[in-house]
Amino acid sequence: MNERYQVLIVEDNLTKQQEIINALPPAFRDGVLPTPSIAAAYRSVANKRFDLVILDMTFQISNEGGGAIAKESLAGVEVLQYMSRMRIRTPVIVATQHTNFHTVELPGIDSIEKLDELLRDLFPENYVTTVHVDLSGEDWKQQLVSAAENALKRDLPRK
Repeated sequence: MNERYQVLIVEDNLTKQQEIINALPPAFRDGVLPTPSIAAAYRSVANKRFDLVILDMTFQISNEGGGAIAKESLAGVEVLQYMSRMRIRTPVIVATQHTNFHTVELPGIDSIEKLDELLRDLFPENYVTTVHVDLSGEDWKQQLVSAAENALKRDLPRK
């Protein structure tokens, strides 16, 4: 790989964000734009062409003072919905530390496998796979790299 890829990482946990960046090979790492919020992700994908998006699913909800007050389990879906609505066909890998995504709206999403099935059905034009990130282990890093390399081989129409 002599190319350099533009990668958007949407992750609000700075430790996990840095671990994801460090796991990527230089061709991916050199073109990384990390962003900690869904709002910033909207602006980024609307204004710049990326080769890949690595997206967290669960985000902190903040109060007006900026303090975290809760976690929203499937907040990352909003980014996929936005990309679909705007016809932005960049491949997306979900990178999450969570294994249960149960919400009032979607009570049956109680595993990564069910999340994977849901995202595959709803967003076939973008969604690639979900990688379970376990910061205490190493296996997820190779899974992420393999998923990223495979995502670039997909024949998706681009914006």
